[in-house]
Amino acid sequence: MNLLSADFETTLNSKVVEIVANAIERLPTTSNQQRYLNKKQAKAYIGGIDDRDFDECVSMGLKQIVIKRPSGSATIRYDARDLDEFMAKYKI
Repeated sequence: MNLLSADFETTLNSKVVEIVANAIERLPTTSNQQRYLNKKQAKAYIGGIDDRDFDECVSMGLKQIVIKRPSGSATIRYDARDLDEFMAKYKI
């Protein structure tokens, strides 16, 4: 005894396949991409903005990873996920 008609099962199957295929297309392709970027890479990642505009993004809340050395110098990196989140925050 089938609870669903054959047409409905076919339509449902097609929709599930379509939803899964769309979800797979939206998955990030991280195989060739670094997660932690220096400033130059981060600027290119979000569209090639200049230093002044990028620094303004930091002042607006873009997160930085600051690795301080005993010598007092520091290395700054940006997480690609934070860059994505920051850009999405200002998406209209």
